[in-house]
Amino acid sequence: MTASSDATGVSYRTLLTDSALLVVFLSSGVAALGLNAAPVALPDIGSEFALTESEIGLVMSMFFFTQMLAVPLVGVGADIYGRRTILIPSLVLFGVSGIATLWATTYPVLLGLRAVQGAAFAGVLPLSATLAGDLYTGAEGSAAQGIRSGINGLASAVAPIVAGVLVIIAWQLPFVMFALALPVALLVYWYYPEPLDCDGPDLQRGVVVAELRAYVRTILAAANGRLALFIAGGFTLFFLKASFTTFLPVFVVSELESPATVAGTVLGVYGGIRVIVSPISGSVLLRLGRKNTMLAGIVLAIVGTAVLPFSPNVWMLVVATVFYALGEAVLNPVVNDAVAAFADEEQRAGIMSGLQFFKSGALTLAPLLMGVLIGLVSFKGAFAFAAIAAMAYAVTLAVRLGPEPNPTE
Repeated sequence: MTASSDATGVSYRTLLTDSALLVVFLSSGVAALGLNAAPVALPDIGSEFALTESEIGLVMSMFFFTQMLAVPLVGVGADIYGRRTILIPSLVLFGVSGIATLWATTYPVLLGLRAVQGAAFAGVLPLSATLAGDLYTGAEGSAAQGIRSGINGLASAVAPIVAGVLVIIAWQLPFVMFALALPVALLVYWYYPEPLDCDGPDLQRGVVVAELRAYVRTILAAANGRLALFIAGGFTLFFLKASFTTFLPVFVVSELESPATVAGTVLGVYGGIRVIVSPISGSVLLRLGRKNTMLAGIVLAIVGTAVLPFSPNVWMLVVATVFYALGEAVLNPVVNDAVAAFADEEQRAGIMSGLQFFKSGALTLAPLLMGVLIGLVSFKGAFAFAAIAAMAYAVTLAVRLGPEPNPTE
C-alpha cells in the first residue's frame, strides 16, 4: 500500500489527477457555493423590496420548485442526449442568471431569475453524482463520491461566510458567486469527454415520455411501509433544513439586530459541522443501530429547531445551530443508506431518485409555509410548529420501526 492509497487499494493520487473527475468536482462545488450563498442575502432582499416573511421564503421556494421539476427531465435528457449536452448549458445558465441578479430591480424579476437558477442547478449538482459514477465504480467510485461530498460540504461552510462579507456592499453580490460556473463550463468542454454513445436526435419523443412515466412509477413504488417511513424521514429532515437555513439569517438581522455577516458566520459553523460529522455517521450507525441512530439524529435536529427562535443572543443561536447540524449530519446519510438498502435492486436507482424528489418537495414547501406562519404568528410559533411536526415523525418512527431492521427482513 502506497502513501497515496488506502487499505482498500484505492489510489487517491489517480482520482485527484484525473482531469475529467476534477472538473466534475469543480462543477459540483460551484453549484454548492451558489446554493449556500443565497440565504445570507435574504434579510437585505426583504429590506430592499419591503417583503413579508412569506415573500422572503418564496425567494428560496422558487429555486427549489424549478429544481424539483427539472431533475427528472435532466436525468432523462442526460441519458438520451449525453452528459455534456446537459452539464455545459446548465453551468452557463447558472452563471449568467447569477450575474443577471445585478439588474434585478424588482421582486418579480428576482423571482424569475431564481426560477432559472433552480432549473440550471438541477443540471449541475444532482447530475454530478452520475458523472462521477460514469468515471469510477466500486471502491474507487465510493472514494470519488466521498471526495465530491467533502467538496460540497466545504463549499457549504465557506459560501455563507464569503456571502456575509459581500452582502455588506450590496445584496446582489452573493449571487455573483454563481459566475464561477462560467470558467468551469469551459473546463468541462475541454476536459470532460462524453462517456455515452448518444443518438438522441434520432429517438422519438415517445422514448422520453416512457422514461418519465417509469420515473413516476418508481416514485409511487417507494410508497410501501418501511421504505415510506425512511423517505418520510428525508422529507421531514429537509423541511427542517430549509426552515432553519432560510430563516436563520432573517432571525439574526430582525430579532437579534445583528448584521448579515454574523448570519453568514453562523451558517458557516453549520456547514463546518456537516463536513466533520457526516463521514463518521457510519460509525455511529454501527454502534447504535439504524433505528437509534435515526432517532438520535431527528431529536438533535428538533432540539436545534426549537431552540433557534428562543435564542436571546448569537451565542445561544450557535448552540442551536450545533444541535441542528449534528442531527442533520447524522440522519441524512443514514436515511440515504436505509432507502438504498431496503429498495429492490431493480428499482433502487428510481427509488433513490424518488427520495430526492421528496427532499426537493420539502425544500420547496418549507420556506413558503414557514414564511406564512412567521407572518401570522411569530418566529416562535412557526418553529414550534416545525419541531412538533418533526416530533410526530420521530414518535411514528419509534413505534413503527422494528428494534433493528435489516434489508433481508
